[in-house]
Amino acid sequence: MLYLCGLSRLLYGPDPAAAQKQESQWKEQMKSDQVDEVIAAMRQRVSDWGPLPAETLDAIQIQIAYWENIRERMKYGTFRQQGYFCGSGVIEAGCRAVIGKRLKQSGMFWT
Repeated sequence: MLYLCGLSRLLYGPDPAAAQKQESQWKEQMKSDQVDEVIAAMRQRVSDWGPLPAETLDAIQIQIAYWENIRERMKYGTFRQQGYFCGSGVIEAGCRAVIGKRLKQSGMFWT
């Protein structure tokens, strides 16, 4: 949820405690499949700010567009109920084991 952290910091820049609190709340909502509510809260926060510098507004809009584009993939509660993994750790460990096994077989030499 790297993008979530980045967006909350953009939205609450001068107040890191508020950014962290909002990020935690959004994470909990994501775990409950409330993705649309999180996106709506993001948009509401932008409108609450009023006029923002164009550069900051562009960065925020890119981040929100990212969430809108992947909303169907962010239903963590549903996926966990179905037994799917929601992190990359399992995949990374599998890749490390397979690649490691292939690269460390006897007779293998790499430069």
